[in-house]
Amino acid sequence: VQIPNSENSYLITGLTPGVTYIVQVYAVIKKIQSEADMIEATTDASTIDDIRVTGQTEVSIQVDWKNPQAEVDYFRLTHTDPSGQEEELNVQRSQEARTKHTIVGKSY
Repeated sequence: VQIPNSENSYLITGLTPGVTYIVQVYAVIKKIQSEADMIEATTDASTIDDIRVTGQTEVSIQVDWKNPQAEVDYFRLTHTDPSGQEEELNVQRSQEARTKHTIVGKSY
């Protein structure tokens, strides 16, 4: 991409979420190119939208959320019980439009 010398920034679009890209910038004067200055930049991973509680019992809560457009390896779900005990687990992405998971606790 050629960028006019009046610009000092450029927005690169159409990239894949969660990927590290190498960006090189050259100065060109009369068709002579400088050595490249290079940076690595990683795009953000997609955010989770529309998480909701879809069911509950005395000892469980079922949650689901809309899957992002980007392919993800898994979701990391963290929950904390009333005593402050935190549990973290990995949830596989559903092939459906939404992923569901049931959090099961202990009866108090």
